[in-house]
Amino acid sequence: MKQNKLFAVLLMLSVITLFSSCKKDDDVKIESWIIGTWKLDSYVQQEFKDGKLTQEEKKLNQGNINFKEGGVGEDFGGEFIGGDFTWSNTDAILTLVTGSGTTNYEIESFSRKEFVFSITDGNEINRDVERWYLSK
Repeated sequence: MKQNKLFAVLLMLSVITLFSSCKKDDDVKIESWIIGTWKLDSYVQQEFKDGKLTQEEKKLNQGNINFKEGGVGEDFGGEFIGGDFTWSNTDAILTLVTGSGTTNYEIESFSRKEFVFSITDGNEINRDVERWYLSK
């Protein structure tokens, strides 16, 4: 009888530990702050060769992007997507779907007033990085 109680207590502790350590961050939606019209303050394109920045181009005032409820959006000014799109997100990835395909962007930082996301092609040594800076 003592062994059954000990086994039950150990099993319960294991289950509690397992469920309390599960991470739910990947499922967190950030739609509440992303919805609205954002000003695309700047777009930066960087090229790295042998781990060193070799080229950088910056464009300012690239229009506005409107993320609407229900996962639809619109690019005003045409400098980003160039029209309508659908979107979804987690706390780390912004996914945009346009007529030309699906693109996953890394969310670098976000708040209710500022939003930065990027896409990287290549590796740590040789890569191209495109980064968008938005504000409300």
